[in-house]
Amino acid sequence: MINTGENLWAWVAEEKDGSISTIAVHDPQYGGWLPLIARSEEAVREMGKEAVIHGLTHGLKIWMRKYQLVEEIGR
Repeated sequence: MINTGENLWAWVAEEKDGSISTIAVHDPQYGGWLPLIARSEEAVREMGKEAVIHGLTHGLKIWMRKYQLVEEIGR
């Protein structure tokens, strides 16, 4: 199946103030911050261990979220 980019999967966290943010982890091999976001659900599920560690380290509730295309701007 061709991925047209209309779905985006991400690990998210509920911050202390109640806002929802995407999770990124620092990866020295990658050379910086790596957001736990991808167009592939399977790829994001494989990032779950890092997301759980982030949640435990910062005391945050974490989960995986699916974003779907709502509107395209400038295409």
